[in-house]
Amino acid sequence: MKNTVHGTSKPSRPLWQRASVVAIASTMILGNYSAQQATAFTQTSTDNTETAVASDMQLSQTVQIAKKLDAHRGHFGLTILQPQGTLSYVTARVSLKAKRSNTYLAERLIGDFRYKLKGKIKEKDGKYKLKSKAKFIRGLNEGDRVVIRLFNQQNQLIGYTECDLLSDNAAITLILPDQPSQYGVVRTIYGIDANQDGLIDARTNTYDYFTQVTGSSYSAQRVTFLSSSQTINTSSFQIAGLPTPPQNCAYTNSFTNGSFAVVNRTVQVFSSNLASAITAPPGQVVQVIDVSDTNVSTYEASNLILNYKAVGVSEGSVTSTSDYEYKSSTKVKEKKGKKDKK
Repeated sequence: MKNTVHGTSKPSRPLWQRASVVAIASTMILGNYSAQQATAFTQTSTDNTETAVASDMQLSQTVQIAKKLDAHRGHFGLTILQPQGTLSYVTARVSLKAKRSNTYLAERLIGDFRYKLKGKIKEKDGKYKLKSKAKFIRGLNEGDRVVIRLFNQQNQLIGYTECDLLSDNAAITLILPDQPSQYGVVRTIYGIDANQDGLIDARTNTYDYFTQVTGSSYSAQRVTFLSSSQTINTSSFQIAGLPTPPQNCAYTNSFTNGSFAVVNRTVQVFSSNLASAITAPPGQVVQVIDVSDTNVSTYEASNLILNYKAVGVSEGSVTSTSDYEYKSSTKVKEKKGKKDKK
């Protein structure tokens, strides 16, 4: 698959301006560094903005090192598979809970993305050549949580999952069973994919778990993050080239410990504080985006969030899992909104 990246060129700045810019850029890029550390790292003087660094080479090296450290932090690729191929398409509603010091911002819609599931080519080595794959960049950071709701062609909710974004580009794969609308189970498997080849890198952590959606009506849907696969027919989620489904699910630390732990807990799929574009069926409020089945589709999350700001940004913040944990008395009213064009 091809993936074209477009950019724009800018006129060169005077050397003293570039020195100041690099000092500021290093502070922003090296998110875990203090301003003092970043400035020292670039070896520039803050006493006089017209003091230049020793050479253009030093500037170039500084920028390259900073980019190498975390240029792809929080980015991820998303693929969706169904071994039995009973679905032609699935819509993935992708939203973001941005991490703050002790909370998450409430969900913000990135978009609804239609994936083509049929038409995969099984290669000689048993692996599948994917027809549809999306990559998400910009406006994403390590520790943010991405939320993914899956819908069939009849706009029935057939799955839900969440993932912690990682310190480098991540490969996220969701696997559906043969009858997802009846089963409601999704297998989530992901990890760091630094070279962006679509595969989890060797000698890195792999997170592998199951979630199950239940509920008698659209607005009352809820999801449980399972601790094991004991109640799951794991053969429906086995794909050549991917690890064997685990007996005990593997989650990131924040999913198992602390205020935002979700393992063995049941949460609302459509909580009452969510924006209208997140609770409405696909196509009702915002247009569904077709993911290319020939190239890797790349989307800038920050731009899409801004595009859908009027209908896709939920108010408030999430202070703990209890904020959206399912309670039998909880009732969620479906919101309506004006359809917003892509």
